[in-house]
Amino acid sequence: MIRQVRGPLDSSAVRLVKVRVPAAGEIISLPIAHGEGKFVPRDSSVLETLKQQDQAALRYVDERGKPGAYPINPNGSIDDIAGICDPTGRVLGLMPHPERFVDITHHPH
Repeated sequence: MIRQVRGPLDSSAVRLVKVRVPAAGEIISLPIAHGEGKFVPRDSSVLETLKQQDQAALRYVDERGKPGAYPINPNGSIDDIAGICDPTGRVLGLMPHPERFVDITHHPH
């Protein structure tokens, strides 16, 4: 298990920028529940392939859309990646927890 940068559990919220078209550049907020884990590609060639194939679908950013260290990137994921997808864009894996935001009263901002 690759440990995250911070302590045992961070259950706040983060801002993410959508990287894939058609919503590229749109900033969204989602809850997080980071206790363990972060995105770490096997090697630099995997990261390069993800970038070239537009598969890094979500990145951690601040309110202006700029990446940064903790708390902007709460777990220290490589290249600020919060979510990746398959080449078709139909299958998405992500670190934030959208299931924790099912009602407007759950939104942190």
